[in-house]
Amino acid sequence: MDRHDILAAVRRAGHTLRTVATTAGLSPGACSKALSAPFPAAERALAECIGKPLHLLFPDRYRRGPGGASIRLVERLEPSTAQARRNSPNRKAA
Repeated sequence: MDRHDILAAVRRAGHTLRTVATTAGLSPGACSKALSAPFPAAERALAECIGKPLHLLFPDRYRRGPGGASIRLVERLEPSTAQARRNSPNRKAA
């Protein structure tokens, strides 16, 4: 599903992104943010509202696991330059 499909499903369920977020105890803009960037708590709230698993709503962020459970895909972030320097074997001891 894309962001427009998710928004339409939320509206069909009689809610708005703001009400889904606040009902879940999140900030009012959390579900809106989740449509464009990873926000696990808001993604779960949207999935519960719509009644679909996370891997169908956000296939680029989740995959289907054993038994149909959604498993979060975590991207490995490259270490920052400063962190790379700290971990460098050529670094002189202080």
